[in-house]
Amino acid sequence: MADKPKPSVPANVPVYKRDEIDVPDSVYLLPREKKFPVKRLRDGRWEYSCADLRDAIRLAAVHGYKSVLEKAQKLYAEHCKGGDD
Repeated sequence: MADKPKPSVPANVPVYKRDEIDVPDSVYLLPREKKFPVKRLRDGRWEYSCADLRDAIRLAAVHGYKSVLEKAQKLYAEHCKGGDD
């Protein structure tokens, strides 16, 4: 029997949410827990997303993840010089 086709995924669902198995640990700031995703798949490469880095900064501050906050702020300063995504 042929494999059942996967249902289509809406375009607004982030790539890293579509199939967690194929997402490398480097996408997350807390890879063991799969928390704080900061990269998106673009043209076959995982690249930092300024929007996801901003979200990581905000959520880390709210929930008290000090090391994640510092790392996200550093990455944002390096990769998002005043621009979005």
